[in-house]
Amino acid sequence: MITETGQPNIYTIVGGELAIEALGKRVIIVEDRFRTGYECSTCDGVGFFNEECPHCNGKTILTGIESFSTCPSCRIEGRSTGKKLCPTCKGRGGLLIAPQEAEGRPSSGKIMSIGPEVKILKVGDRVIYSNYAGTAINFKQKAVVRILQEEEIFGRLYGTGDLGGKVR
Repeated sequence: MITETGQPNIYTIVGGELAIEALGKRVIIVEDRFRTGYECSTCDGVGFFNEECPHCNGKTILTGIESFSTCPSCRIEGRSTGKKLCPTCKGRGGLLIAPQEAEGRPSSGKIMSIGPEVKILKVGDRVIYSNYAGTAINFKQKAVVRILQEEEIFGRLYGTGDLGGKVR
């Protein structure tokens, strides 16, 4: 389905293998990432780059002399990523690593799909909502999708500012 503005309304989640579409008055949002304010400025807290590891060429497992061992150049917490690690944070993503239990849910995100009865919002809007609104769904690839009713959204966000940055 294409929205009135000509934008696609089906959001593909898992590398083209899974898609989701909002129905009725529902809105599907991809949550912003949780931010502590201590993320590595070189890799923006990801820990690696979208380049293949120069040692294993993105294969993550080395054969031959290493006899099926994980790549030491791109290994984080015992698992190879297949990606080139950030030289600044060495794959950690930041100077301070918050335990997952301490991470709060983001309360902002980008609309990826709207139902046919949604009147005010459109695909691509950045919005803010309550942490308790709607239903959050965690996908294996770490994308977090939240499904809400249009009425549960407090408002649109404008600009490029980061809501989760360091408190100054």
